[in-house]
Amino acid sequence: MAYDITGKRVFVAGHSGMVGSALVRRFEQEDCTILTRTRSELDLLDQAAVMEWLKQEKPDVVIIAAGKSGGSIANRDRPVEFMYENLAIGMHLVRGAYEAGVGKLVNIAAPHIYPEMAYVPTNEQTMMSGRLHDSYESSAMARLAVVKLCQFYHQQYNANFTTIIPAEIYGPGDNFDRLSGRVMPAFIREAEEAKQAKAPYMILRGYSTAVREFIYVDDFADAVVTVIKRQKGCYPVNIGAGFSITLRELVFKVADIVEFEGQIKFLQKMPAGVAERFLTPTKARFLGWQPKYSLDEGIHKTWEAFLQGNYREYDLKLFG
Repeated sequence: MAYDITGKRVFVAGHSGMVGSALVRRFEQEDCTILTRTRSELDLLDQAAVMEWLKQEKPDVVIIAAGKSGGSIANRDRPVEFMYENLAIGMHLVRGAYEAGVGKLVNIAAPHIYPEMAYVPTNEQTMMSGRLHDSYESSAMARLAVVKLCQFYHQQYNANFTTIIPAEIYGPGDNFDRLSGRVMPAFIREAEEAKQAKAPYMILRGYSTAVREFIYVDDFADAVVTVIKRQKGCYPVNIGAGFSITLRELVFKVADIVEFEGQIKFLQKMPAGVAERFLTPTKARFLGWQPKYSLDEGIHKTWEAFLQGNYREYDLKLFG
């Protein structure tokens, strides 16, 4: 074990979001103290407040699960917010963690930090080797800056700061807004509402031939704990399910689980992101992590959460 979290104080920044909630559930299985703060209690955009709080509370571990996320339409219509908020939150927490003497920091990035034309499956060395896709450029630039800041703190001060790059995360608590949400919740919502309306078909944005990789949120949370415990060094680590799927295959799988029997049409004029995204999971596997949930199980659990009202909607006032 490279880092023992027994008895440690773990701050989950962004604990109320989909990923943060899963991290809290996972750390509750460990012998540690979980620290959380709502936005009203600690504004992560306020650098002075972040620095002061970290020095007072002195967490041993900081996990950056906070920030603005969304689909291609949200990124296209609100590039300033996506870049500024992700950059500011990351910078404040990384610098604050170092100043407060935090022993371990985990920065959670996103798959769109990789170049638009990256080879697939994509390994961690591909980072910053090419042009970013236009639809996610603002968010990706911000997240890449935080990745490099973690690397520089390790290089210059030997800080134990690392970055995890997940495949597309989904699960209970996801954003199911039609415009600002991502692929998986959009497909589940459209299928369920089309079924309830007894509609003859449902319309989805994007291209059916696009290829994506998905990771269930509780599997990802378990991967974070594994990296913290077992990683020796501060190199970036991809976290993925180990397989990809076309959006056409995915939506038919979703429709089958939700029991929607109508036709499916893709509106190809809508923003769709890169043609293919699939990460190499070699380093995570080397650390001993494996996903527990199949894609079918994850979709079913996410659908059940949607039916129970365990989801969010971000009204970003997008143009569509």
